[in-house]
This record gives sequence, C-alpha cells and structure tokens, in this order.
Amino acid sequence: RSPQPKGKPIAVTTGLETLATVDLLSSQGSDNLYTFRYSETVDNVRIPVDLTAHAARAQIRSKVGGDLWLELTDITLAADGTIEVRIPHAITEGDAWNVRRSGVWDLELTDPDGLKVRFASGRVTVSPDVTRLA
Repeated sequence: RSPQPKGKPIAVTTGLETLATVDLLSSQGSDNLYTFRYSETVDNVRIPVDLTAHAARAQIRSKVGGDLWLELTDITLAADGTIEVRIPHAITEGDAWNVRRSGVWDLELTDPDGLKVRFASGRVTVSPDVTRLA
C-alpha cells in the first residue's frame, strides 16, 4: 500500500472562528486519507472530544463561494477525538480533475445540541497523476 497523504494531527480549543488552518494535498488517482484529532485543554490537560454523537460536513470548492468540486461524505468521527476524511481514487480519476490544481476546503462539526463549529479550513492542491484508467 502506498503512503497516504494525511492531515497533520492537531489539538485545538473552541471559541475561534476556524479552529485550525490545514492545507491538503490531494493526489489524483490515489486514495487520500486525512487524519485529525480534536481535543480540549482542561486544567492544562488535553482531553479528546468524544465525537461519536457529532455530525460532520466538508466541501472542496474552486474558491470561497465558487464551484463545488466535491461534497466530502466519507468522514469518520471517533470517541478519541479522531476525524478521518477520505477521498477515494475513483473520485479524482474523473476528467474534471484533470484541470483542477488548487481550491479551498473546510470541515464543519455539529454537536448533539446543534452547535456548529468550523473545525478546519485551508487550501487544497491537486497533484496530477500520469497513470490513468484505460
């Protein structure tokens, strides 16, 4: 199995507009996996946020308010604060991705009470591949 691009695991605190700025590299034609960790600091101790009752939503666009490239639907939230976002190779193999080079993304979390927080946002760079499906 080839190395997967991964988001840098991060620990963040609530109360900011965007908790983390994370730029993603999407390797065209590969399975892309990005992993994050959400924790809060209580009495100088980092405590993972249990995300099992949370919902997540993420998108990639050409620019803020621009054309929607991808609604990210393969998102896993765990009790230990881990967030995994996957972009399968089948998505980026499409012809539309041959001309995509950079865009923007964000990831929103919604807690069980309906409170929304923008967990991460940043730029997306598409690394084109040479080997294509026949």
